[in-house]
Amino acid sequence: MAHAHHDHLLFTDADCWPESKDWISGMVQGVAQGEVVIGYSPMTNGSGILNRLVQYETWQTAQLYLSAAQVGQPYMAVGRNMGLHRTVFQQVNGFSSHIDLPGGTDDLLVQSLSARHRVVPVGAPHTWMRTQPPGSWRAWWRQKKRHISTGWRYRWRDQGVLAAWTLSYALPLGALGLGVAAADPMLILSALLIRGITQFAIFEKSHLTAGEQEVRPWVMWLDIGYGLYLVVLVPLLSLIRPATWK
Repeated sequence: MAHAHHDHLLFTDADCWPESKDWISGMVQGVAQGEVVIGYSPMTNGSGILNRLVQYETWQTAQLYLSAAQVGQPYMAVGRNMGLHRTVFQQVNGFSSHIDLPGGTDDLLVQSLSARHRVVPVGAPHTWMRTQPPGSWRAWWRQKKRHISTGWRYRWRDQGVLAAWTLSYALPLGALGLGVAAADPMLILSALLIRGITQFAIFEKSHLTAGEQEVRPWVMWLDIGYGLYLVVLVPLLSLIRPATWK
């Protein structure tokens, strides 16, 4: 930061590329409005179930954190597409309070900033920053373990909201499980349709959907996979204290 020549700072990763030549101008407009701007970073399209699941999860996660910021309750960002004013970064001493963590520091930075500064979400396609998805299930697992294990440092309020979100998946998945166990086709069909139709309607209405057209035919099934990930894997990974830098 000490070597930056200007006050508006934009962050991304080395393996990312902007969706548009107007990325910088779009993000800087957000910084000018609210001192902190957070954006969307969709995965590139590929083949296989892992790629589809990661694309869907990325879209779903962005829906949550951008919507939360829109109503004044920001809790996370992706470091590969965010920006802020230099003075804002200096006021909280940057990443110093969680510099020991190897991942999830973007979320904690946004939470520390949100108490005193307006966080502006941007989702227009020209502000997107594309990134590469994990190339294997092993790489995906390592990534999830690194990110989710930081959740114990989230504010209690944010942990409660995310727990409620997980519960919204646990209930229909529980009904689906009961239907399978009881061999009740009506209960199975009801659980699938109610959740599937609702989620598909949200997907179609989202302004982020343009970046995830490949997942449209599989939304209902991907939502089940995403729900299992939330209900089963996330609680387990949340119990793991993150590794720290030596």
